[in-house]
Amino acid sequence: MKTISIIFILLFSAVNISHAATISGTISLPANVTAGSSGVVLDVSTFPLQFEFTDSGFIVSSDTVTIAPGQNSASYTFEIPEPPSFDNYRLSFECTSGCDGLGVTTEGLWSVSEGVTSFVNATEFDSSVDNSIAILLESADTFSGIVNLPESVAATGDEFIIVNIRDSNPFSLSSFSVSGFLDPGQTSFPFTLGVPNGNFNGGWFVEVSCLSCGDTISEATQYTTTLAGDPLSLLEGQRFFYRVFNDYSGLSLTLITISPPSESSPTIVPVLGLLLDD
Repeated sequence: MKTISIIFILLFSAVNISHAATISGTISLPANVTAGSSGVVLDVSTFPLQFEFTDSGFIVSSDTVTIAPGQNSASYTFEIPEPPSFDNYRLSFECTSGCDGLGVTTEGLWSVSEGVTSFVNATEFDSSVDNSIAILLESADTFSGIVNLPESVAATGDEFIIVNIRDSNPFSLSSFSVSGFLDPGQTSFPFTLGVPNGNFNGGWFVEVSCLSCGDTISEATQYTTTLAGDPLSLLEGQRFFYRVFNDYSGLSLTLITISPPSESSPTIVPVLGLLLDD
């Protein structure tokens, strides 16, 4: 009995001593940039995202913060559910509203040495300790426009659109994306994406893909071929080069149609063979 009591006390103490790691800090707009009249709303989260169900709902390793109108920054804080499902994590952010017209990065991951970056170059943080991380949104090249379904095609609700802006440097793996499902009956997908222009060379390529889009729309990666976007191409060699330190609005990206697979015609050779055998 005494041995069991000691073990119980040790286990109880261990549960009380352990605690979820806290992530906190500030997320700021560039110097001399302030939020507009509606404020700026951002989601800050670990990547990968972790959640844990509890009696009162579930805990997610993320926080939604609002930079108030006229302000330059806001604080965030959240916990990683205990125990963490990963040893290290990257920290990501996404601007969900209020960033239009500010000329700032709208999504990305954080690097202590490089600032806003993509997954490949993001800093890994230890999930077992508390971390205080200041995120600074950077000046950006902003791409905005519409992804169009082909003429006479309407969404069923299964279609998932991905717009990807890729660094043109052939030795870089950096890219930034915005994505979402189409609602039933919808024929287009509007997008705005601000990509950091401080740590990248030359310019950008714009890519789009459509997943679960049926038999008549290509699910392969498609590339813009002109300044305006259309027509799209399946060939990398035809990609249009967008120079850095510019904004590109009004892009029109019309997805490429493909011929649906034809029904196989009846096979008559075996029948002829049987006739010949007779």
